Amino acid sequence: MQYSFVKSLLESTWMINPSAASVYFPLFKGALSGLQFVKEPEPEDSIPYLVSLASKGVVPFSSPRDLTYAEDGDEFIYVMNLRGVALKHDAMCGPVGTRTQAARLLAMDKNKSVIGHIMVTESGGGQASAVPELADAIQSLTKPIVAWVDGMSASAAYYINSYCTHIMASRDSDQIGCIGTMIQMRGLPKFSKLENGEITARIYADEATEKNDEYETALEGNFTLVKERILNPLNEQFKSDVKTNRSSVLEEQLKGRTFRAGDVIGSLIDSVGTFNDAVDLVTSLARRVEKPATKNNTNTNNIQKMEDLVNLNAIESVAGFETADGHASFNEAQLTDIDSQLATGAEAISRVTVLDGENKTLTETVTQRDARIVELETALASALGDDSADSALADKTTDGKITPKKDNSLASAFQACENHLKQFS
Repeated sequence: MQYSFVKSLLESTWMINPSAASVYFPLFKGALSGLQFVKEPEPEDSIPYLVSLASKGVVPFSSPRDLTYAEDGDEFIYVMNLRGVALKHDAMCGPVGTRTQAARLLAMDKNKSVIGHIMVTESGGGQASAVPELADAIQSLTKPIVAWVDGMSASAAYYINSYCTHIMASRDSDQIGCIGTMIQMRGLPKFSKLENGEITARIYADEATEKNDEYETALEGNFTLVKERILNPLNEQFKSDVKTNRSSVLEEQLKGRTFRAGDVIGSLIDSVGTFNDAVDLVTSLARRVEKPATKNNTNTNNIQKMEDLVNLNAIESVAGFETADGHASFNEAQLTDIDSQLATGAEAISRVTVLDGENKTLTETVTQRDARIVELETALASALGDDSADSALADKTTDGKITPKKDNSLASAFQACENHLKQFS
């Protein structure tokens, strides 16, 4: 019997599709009966590999240390396989565990010749404990990762895929979802008499009143404690993380049902396309310029040549950023310069807004001044309009000369004009 295999099945809470579980539980039953497993190498369809962007060909992979292709200038996409039942630790046979897969993924992300990753997924799920290993690794990546579903991404496998940059199914008929947790328990009641006359008994210390009570009550047909303490908290965390990772997911898609990929585009997945589409998407995400056409994104009219971006090209440090294939790549210094230029532009716009407000105020003041001048000129003209001897504004002397009245309003008018004009001097 392989102890680690049986131990993992007995101790684990599962996030798994029923069809995937049905494959493993007969093996579990056989292991309990003494079935021996033969140690085998990692299955061929689970071994990771690299795709060369220069040739679009496959490059064999054995370990991160073996990738020595950076010298010839070629670029690669690292392809990992999430197939079968996802387990945390490596087993004697079958795919390696998610801890090993996570270590490989992080090592490849650090290699300068790798521009991104593809996670080929054909899995109905697995152990709940297998998820954090890859989830943490994906969140630590510096390069894009696309999940490409090759038939099924369910339960724990979908949980892992939800952390990827993009989820692309291979066909409309691929199976997606099965978001939920389950556990299977097997055993005998605390005190049991077997058919061969043997007796089994599990005896607990007086004060160990809650030890294994989820297990013991479940064997008696009461599943409340198992749900409240184990399944429900994990299930809520599963749902919460998926909603965080996939903001467009619908509430009815979080109840454990498995869906056709073609029915959940835009919610549980992003698109449907071939493996080559996934390669092109990773390449475009790495270049940060254009997105390739996929089944739900076929508009190519929005692809813009970098040479048409006049303002961007005007930044001195960005000059010469365009590569031969029309893609753009900026280093940290260039991105800092671009950010500085944007900040300068924002500051200039703010200053123009302030000056525009000040100009409006001055215009209103000048308008008021001109209106007042016209008003005063009208009043003055009215006051000087009649300069005859009979004018009420003048006195006639005995020699025929006319002098202004000492108490007339003309002096007051002049003084008023002078005072108002001083306000605008």
